[in-house]
Amino acid sequence: MEIKNSNLEDLPEIFRLYNVATDYQKKHFPGNVWPEFDSDLITQEIKENRQQIQNLEDKIS
Repeated sequence: MEIKNSNLEDLPEIFRLYNVATDYQKKHFPGNVWPEFDSDLITQEIKENRQQIQNLEDKIS
């Protein structure tokens, strides 16, 4: 397992994982669901090295 800073090429997978997570929250914890994240916010976090990904076997996990 490796944790590293995200890059802009990771955006589609980051949003896919956010969607998976919020779908799970809606089903199991409907009163506690993350808000929809703005792509500009995530892009800015990536540029500022404040957005990390976890890689497991060369896949974002």
